[in-house]
Amino acid sequence: MKTESLSQLLSFLDASPTPFHAVDALRNRLNAFGFEELLEQESWKIHPGSKYFVVRGDTSIAAWIQGTESPSVTGFRLIGAHTDSPNLRIKPQPDLNQHGYLQFGVEVYGGALLSSWADRDLSLGWNDLPEKQNRKNRRTLFFIILNRF
Repeated sequence: MKTESLSQLLSFLDASPTPFHAVDALRNRLNAFGFEELLEQESWKIHPGSKYFVVRGDTSIAAWIQGTESPSVTGFRLIGAHTDSPNLRIKPQPDLNQHGYLQFGVEVYGGALLSSWADRDLSLGWNDLPEKQNRKNRRTLFFIILNRF
């Protein structure tokens, strides 16, 4: 059981290089377990004993199982986590052409210990938002690993 749980956790981490990917992986898992996605901009019809989740900005997710009795009687449990981690984020309008190379301007996000990254492969993860007229569509997620020389 512990080996299976660890394997599932490592699979999730591998599938979650960015907050966008983490939320997408959680969305897929919650759907597989019978949770219903609610949209923030719509009114909700919550039913006792049902399972729900809501996504905000494609980087935050909250899920719950609605109790069959009032929380004032039974109480409730709450667990929290975050989907982001220290990284280098590409700045808006990042492309620069210098000396025949395309460069990206980046900024440090979170408490990155950059010295510990020197012996790691570089990876690049991002999302692409559909055109404004098609914003009902979900973002397209991308992830590539750029191996060291």
